[in-house]
Amino acid sequence: MITVETNCMHCAAPISLDVDEPQTPLAWYIHNKFKLSCERCVEEYEERKHHEDIAKLRLSLNQQRSVPREILFSKKYRSSDPVFENKNTMVWDVIRNFDGQHNLFICGRAGVGKTHAAAYILNEYIENLYSVGFITAAQINQSMRDHSDYKLYCAVRDKVCLVLDDIDKIRASDDVLNWLYLLAEYRKDSTTVITSNLSIDKLVRAWQGRSNEFFPRSIFDRFKPMQELVME
Repeated sequence: MITVETNCMHCAAPISLDVDEPQTPLAWYIHNKFKLSCERCVEEYEERKHHEDIAKLRLSLNQQRSVPREILFSKKYRSSDPVFENKNTMVWDVIRNFDGQHNLFICGRAGVGKTHAAAYILNEYIENLYSVGFITAAQINQSMRDHSDYKLYCAVRDKVCLVLDDIDKIRASDDVLNWLYLLAEYRKDSTTVITSNLSIDKLVRAWQGRSNEFFPRSIFDRFKPMQELVME
């Protein structure tokens, strides 16, 4: 083992490297080229590469139409909104520290920042290079009308994190509720974030009037463990 004194190939900073055995300069350079970078340059390279990978993922999700363009590229969804946060400090504490070990149900009246909170979580997953999806009740309703519901199901079921936005706006029927049931059953080991104007109990009661009495509750049982957050 010998110590080689050399310089960073990028910034010329002096670096010391331990080499197992004496080698010719050319052989050593070929086998240890990456080691010719100092620690700071390596960190800068890895950070730059990470940001490039995030940008590529955002472009890919945009091409797949997995997430609305505004959520993907608008910086406002990568941080909390001060107005929303001041009114829901404890809720935002949960959202900021969310680790994906359970699902989230975010409810509250219109305009309190439910979608913003869900989009913030989604962007945190993107920053860690996970595949994500964001669908609205309107998309689910449309898929039922044009018979593309299975295509939509296949497109979102394997996402590491999936947001179901404004779920209380779906046109509840046996077909729609069965679609949600199958999705919840499939995604037992994945993270799902749901937003709604109605609480889980109120939503279940509303759906019970349009389907089998026990079916709506069984959907949310499949999404367990789920934490319900109320925004004001």
